[in-house]
Amino acid sequence: MTMEENKRRKFLYCFIPLIFVLFQYFLFYFCAKFIHMPYGPFNFETPLDRQVPLVPCFIYIYVGSYLFWLVSFFLVASGERDNFYLLVASVAVTFFVSFLFFVFLPTTIVRPEISNENFTLCLIDLIYKADTPALNLFPSMHCLASWLCFIAVRRMKNISCWVKIVTCICALAVFVSTQLVKQHYMADIFGGVLLAELGVFFVRKKKIQTVFQKGFTKINKNLLRIE
Repeated sequence: MTMEENKRRKFLYCFIPLIFVLFQYFLFYFCAKFIHMPYGPFNFETPLDRQVPLVPCFIYIYVGSYLFWLVSFFLVASGERDNFYLLVASVAVTFFVSFLFFVFLPTTIVRPEISNENFTLCLIDLIYKADTPALNLFPSMHCLASWLCFIAVRRMKNISCWVKIVTCICALAVFVSTQLVKQHYMADIFGGVLLAELGVFFVRKKKIQTVFQKGFTKINKNLLRIE
């Protein structure tokens, strides 16, 4: 098999898991806005949160997190398959747990008033409107997904330490962006990181990634004729 064929196979075998992850993200995130419990929403704001200013330029890091996740996903897919399916399985488990939090513990945030005087502020206003009603803050899915990506890259054996450091910095930058564009409180960050670490631990302990690997391998074999 040539190097080009090998790259093509690696791209194709992670394509269906990627569709699965994206579907789950949008399904759980947006459905929770409409089927949450009638009580609440709760507000986890602290005096420290009230001291955090709005820094508009960080909206680009917040929006750019989707590219960070995508690059990390394909990077992990280029490594060991067990680690790749550990990421996929951990995403499935933790996203479902997040959905339960959104439904049974709806949380909200007080956002600043935004004027549409430039493109950056218009972008922030667009994000605010797309995320209305804001009822699914804890845990932060931005922080959860970013830390899951870092955990998976951290576990890779065939990449340099610098790649792992850069991935960690990118994840931390996403954390900061959630605060400085006033999309989350600090409690949401800690909830996302804790859920990511516990989720990966649980998946490894129960070897759930092997179930996902067998399932997606069978789907890839039947649909894409690859193994």
